[in-house]
Amino acid sequence: MTAAELLDNLNRAGATLEIVDDKPRIRGARISDELMQSLKTNRTEVLAEFKRRRTEDLDRYGRVPPPAAPMQAREMDLPEPWQQQIMAHVFHQPRPVHAWVMVRANDYFNRGVKADHCEWRACVDVIAWQRACSGPDAAKFVVELPTNEELRRNRRS
Repeated sequence: MTAAELLDNLNRAGATLEIVDDKPRIRGARISDELMQSLKTNRTEVLAEFKRRRTEDLDRYGRVPPPAAPMQAREMDLPEPWQQQIMAHVFHQPRPVHAWVMVRANDYFNRGVKADHCEWRACVDVIAWQRACSGPDAAKFVVELPTNEELRRNRRS
């Protein structure tokens, strides 16, 4: 069994691998003795796969969230300029992200959100998932990004 398969089996069993004080720890559900032995036997490979996955998850820009991603923006209220910046940030990403936003916007609409507020809320959800943060933190991240003009000015300096 590969290291990736072992980590997947661990997750399916309801447990997760964590690094605590530079040592691997298994948290969550109790796992079978067989799985524990396989993890120990393949420790180096499993830890390498775990670290690879962690690194990959740090850069989710352009990746599509799962359908069950939390609705982070449900209770948010943002100024119009922020809404526009957030939508521009997301709609510069690849097309699969756009399709996810439309589905999520429909979910917001079906939950009673005004049509004018569905898309930006879905965009906040994308950013929150990509950055693994809360909705307000996602909005703040985008709004604090430098503008193109600021970047050009800094490049000339």
